[in-house]
Amino acid sequence: MSLLTHQNFTPILRRFLRFAKFGLASSTGTLVSCMALWLLHDLFDIALLYASPLAIWLAVTNNFFWNDRWTWRDKRCLHSLPWYRRLLRYYLTASAGAFLNCLVLIAGSRYLGLHYLAANLLGSFCGSVLNFTLSGLWIFHARKSVPIRP
Repeated sequence: MSLLTHQNFTPILRRFLRFAKFGLASSTGTLVSCMALWLLHDLFDIALLYASPLAIWLAVTNNFFWNDRWTWRDKRCLHSLPWYRRLLRYYLTASAGAFLNCLVLIAGSRYLGLHYLAANLLGSFCGSVLNFTLSGLWIFHARKSVPIRP
């Protein structure tokens, strides 16, 4: 008997497609983060320790709006939290991803000899995986999916 039947393959495909959407949304956040980090660190000479959290905050805010409107659009229910409360929850869960991103950025650039932008990309990927997991479990998890018209 095959493990990949239509019934058990469909949820896997849906989860993969949602992660792909999340990845696309995160890639816009990565661009925002890298641009902000470059501006703050290279142009304004702000230390990475201070520039990185600000760049990550800008990226997280960008990612929330993309994920809320696109990635998990189908998970919002009639009695979901208002957007600003979802945003607050997103900030809380993204804090873990942001911390991981900063940790990888600092460790990668200081101890592994990576260029700070390369270390930031690696940190952004690690933080994104954590954020996807936490977002699906706490922020965008709905008991019932209700179709939302465009």
